[in-house]
Amino acid sequence: GHATSRPATPASSGLERDALRGLLHCPGLIDPWLESVEATAFTERAYREAYEALAAAGGPREAEAESTWLDRLLQQAADEDQARLFRALTVEPLPLLGGTDEDGAAERYVVSLLARLLDRDAAGRMDALAAQLSQPSAAASEQARRDLQQQYRAVADFRRQLLPLMTADELS
Repeated sequence: GHATSRPATPASSGLERDALRGLLHCPGLIDPWLESVEATAFTERAYREAYEALAAAGGPREAEAESTWLDRLLQQAADEDQARLFRALTVEPLPLLGGTDEDGAAERYVVSLLARLLDRDAAGRMDALAAQLSQPSAAASEQARRDLQQQYRAVADFRRQLLPLMTADELS
């Protein structure tokens, strides 16, 4: 995929870690966001594998307590390092204003992290498409060029839809 070409930077792995922490704090968001967030959005291997484990476990089932869900997730962890990461992220508080979850502030914060993760992933796709469009071979076929331009526009539209989700009332 396109994820391997981007090296993980401290900023990107920070976002990935925060997004994972957010999902652990608001596990009800896991299932609704599963289709949008692909594991390739995580460039750091440990975080990508942790997200894959989260996705495999899914969110809490109907009437399942969050503590029961967490036990189930920890049992499904690939190894002790992953289980340790899950436990560490679960006890770290989310950086919410006033430290309280007013009016779903925690969910809005986590959604903003997921949107930023998707936006970064989409930006990488746009770069890759732009690079393909600048290749001489792209000019050879009008249809291939139109397909690439269409994909580029679709990703750009997707990024515009993410914008309102990317703002949250966090501390920073």
